[in-house]
Amino acid sequence: MKPFFRDKTELVKLAREVNARAGITGEPTMTVEELRRYQVEVLGIRPEDNGASRELLRMRYGDDYDQDRDA
Repeated sequence: MKPFFRDKTELVKLAREVNARAGITGEPTMTVEELRRYQVEVLGIRPEDNGASRELLRMRYGDDYDQDRDA
């Protein structure tokens, strides 16, 4: 399979162009720990809910997929 980008610099350039169009400026200054704290405290995301994982499984297996059901 042919790679979409020949090298990382093309990808970085494209990402910067997209960010500029979206009004995202500067380099990220938030650490991963700060991001997680922000998600919990400000956005109300509960990591124990596994929301992203559940959504990915639902997309793959359909709306009737229940992660908590007995196998």
